[in-house]
Amino acid sequence: MAAKTKSDKDSNEKKQGAMKATRYPGVYQRQSGSKTYEGKPDVAYIIDHKDPYTGKRIRKTVGSRSQGITLQYANQVRNALLEKLRKEVYEGLVPSGSPQDVPTLGEAWEKYKNDWLETKQKASAYTDICYYKNHLAESVLHNRPLNKITVADLEKLEAEKLSAGFAPQTVKTILGMIRRIMNKALKWKMWRGPSPFDDYEMPEVDNARTRYFSEEDVEKVFTALKARNYRAWVMAVVAVQCGLRFSDIAKLEISDINFEDGTLFIRKPKNRKSRHVTMTQTVNEILQEWLQQMRSTLVFPSAANKPLWNVDDDFREVVTELGLNDNVTENKDRLVFHSLRHTFASHLAKKGYTEIMLAKLLGHCSTEMTRRYTHLMPETQQSAASEIEELLKVGHQVSL
Repeated sequence: MAAKTKSDKDSNEKKQGAMKATRYPGVYQRQSGSKTYEGKPDVAYIIDHKDPYTGKRIRKTVGSRSQGITLQYANQVRNALLEKLRKEVYEGLVPSGSPQDVPTLGEAWEKYKNDWLETKQKASAYTDICYYKNHLAESVLHNRPLNKITVADLEKLEAEKLSAGFAPQTVKTILGMIRRIMNKALKWKMWRGPSPFDDYEMPEVDNARTRYFSEEDVEKVFTALKARNYRAWVMAVVAVQCGLRFSDIAKLEISDINFEDGTLFIRKPKNRKSRHVTMTQTVNEILQEWLQQMRSTLVFPSAANKPLWNVDDDFREVVTELGLNDNVTENKDRLVFHSLRHTFASHLAKKGYTEIMLAKLLGHCSTEMTRRYTHLMPETQQSAASEIEELLKVGHQVSL
């Protein structure tokens, strides 16, 4: 059978009649030039709508009178289709324009990093950049449009990171960063949302570390570490004698050290409030010696002359070899580099330092975080108990 030519098709369309508008917007009808129904030319009903993926108009024949289709039914079909598409656009299942209108997580991250973290000099810039590079830059979510990231994706990421051995708090930090990126993209109108975090339950984490190094453990760890990795040893001394976080130490610049006043300037720490801390004489002398070999503005630069992302593996290996984490199942109870900060606070608590004093030394905004050390203040608590006991003795005497 010979194929129909263009002229045959044009002739057939003329026979069928032109497509005419009806009283319903987007619903058209066309009279057949050959088929009849109930003694009259059959009529087909066509609906017209815009494709949210491409922006192009789509026309679809719903059916004809001979098939039992009415004008009212065709209108109902179109309205139902439009409602479905509106819901998909609202829920982020399809973009409001072309697919390119919705950025990927990686594209949103670049704007977030450049226009927010770096331009605004946010305190979390260093940590966020490291976390994205190490946990998300190579992930499947990096190239996924924001409107295609689902609750299932977040739950899968959470499970994968936990299975890989990352601490619950680390996993929560990664997820929290994704949420901040997506929320900022919403405010910048880079996409319409809604965010999958509206329905995703962020993991609850109890990461309050209370375990610390004993004086005997400190001596063993530091002796082994000094012989193995001098840089890690210097950083550990600064941590335990100044009560600093690793990130605070890693960001230290030579200009932050005032040897004459004996202070370190901690710029934009976790609580975003820069402060000065006092160096011990030991830290002062060790840093002066350490800096004699430095040719960088950073006190502890990486091989690429950037802030270190993590403490050298030697610290963890020394702790492991000494068996200090044997039979410890809870991550929060394992002795890690951050435990040196808790060792600093715990030692001072046992010496009678108050919550307020510890909060100031640790750079806490309130005493809420410092409250974990109150059980180590025996002299202060015993003194309070004695005072109460005297009060009760007086009350007893009065009652007699």
